[in-house]
Amino acid sequence: MADAFEEILSHLGTFLRYIAPGFVALAVVLAVMQCSRAIIHNYPEWVIIAGAALAGVIIYSMHTGSIVRLWAIIIIFLHVKWPRSGSFSKNSKKLQGKSLSRLMFDLDTERWKRRASKDRVAKQIQKEMDTWANMLNFLYCSSYYVAVIPLCLRWLQPALTQPYWGYVSILGVVMFFSALYSSYRIINREFWALKK
Repeated sequence: MADAFEEILSHLGTFLRYIAPGFVALAVVLAVMQCSRAIIHNYPEWVIIAGAALAGVIIYSMHTGSIVRLWAIIIIFLHVKWPRSGSFSKNSKKLQGKSLSRLMFDLDTERWKRRASKDRVAKQIQKEMDTWANMLNFLYCSSYYVAVIPLCLRWLQPALTQPYWGYVSILGVVMFFSALYSSYRIINREFWALKK
């Protein structure tokens, strides 16, 4: 029973990472564009669902392929430049001598080692971090859509945009900064795990 539950959670994590942000984009379009329901009724349901799923996969691929690295570089730079008090600050001198790309490489390598580890505690810690990362990727990818779609629709079709489009876009910006803060916290945990 526990294995079946674990598998369901794994599939949910996959859905959150790859597909769900596309449905967030669809919901934003439906909410912000006045005539969107009429446009959607012109297409079969499977086309809408496939389009939303494809949009989710595309933004996730772009996010993990390049965008997330930019945010990680900024966050790691902040960690090294202004370390928090505690165990990380003791290592800050040693870390300041390494390049940002080397630090990212070390964090990635240690993450893979924890996933493959026979040590139950290390594996469980990484499992919790992976669950957190799944939710974090969903938050990042959704925030891009929620922030940008209303701006684009307002720019391209100002007459067809709902008057509250700006509030939706601000929500996307808030989601994005929440994701950045969460990234800061998870990278701090990864440095802690690297030290251990």
